[in-house]
Amino acid sequence: LIQEGYLMRTSRGRECTELAYRHLGKINPARGNTLF
Repeated sequence: LIQEGYLMRTSRGRECTELAYRHLGKINPARGNTLF
């Protein structure tokens, strides 16, 4: 999944990429509803 671009390694662990959210038809919580 990392090689295909669906996951990325971060210091906090593995995180889904925008590509993974688009593939699953979901909204990325980091880019979804924000206060500002």
